[in-house]
This record gives sequence, C-alpha cells and structure tokens, in this order.
Amino acid sequence: MKNKLKKIWLWTKKEILNKRMLGCFIIAEAIFWSPCIIGIICGVLINEWFFSICVGYIGLWLAPFTPAIPIQLALAYGIKKIYELIKKKNKK
Repeated sequence: MKNKLKKIWLWTKKEILNKRMLGCFIIAEAIFWSPCIIGIICGVLINEWFFSICVGYIGLWLAPFTPAIPIQLALAYGIKKIYELIKKKNKK
C-alpha cells in the first residue's frame, strides 16, 4: 500500500504539479468560463439582458454537487497532453 501511495504521489508531482500544468489550467479556466466572459462583455457593450446569461451560467456551475472542478482539471490535463503531442510531433 505504501508503494502504491508513493507511486501515485510521484505521478502527481510529475504530471500535475508543474509550471506547464498551471498554464494549461489557466487556459482551461478561460475556456470553461468563456460563456460568462462573453456574457459580461455583451452586457456592457450591447444590452443588460446578457448579464442574466452570465448569472445563470455561474449559478449553474457554482451550485453544490456540480462537476465543475473535475471538468476543469480534466480539460487542463487534456490540453497538456495535446501540447505534449504537438511538441513531440514537431521535434521529429
């Protein structure tokens, strides 16, 4: 059991706790919250009605028992893997 926990910790440290993953997480957050960001911009520029879209989106994903954080982490990890795949392809 101790070896499994050590393996999991080393994998987490290698794959998730690094600078590249932080950048991917910021990009994933921007993608995940983009409907809200667009709603705010449209609310300021076009019509106040768009703020209701933003509030609805925030209310949906910040409610308890929604899978927002796991989706965001999975999106960030997927972006990181795609980046590594493109980087490996360009290296050849």
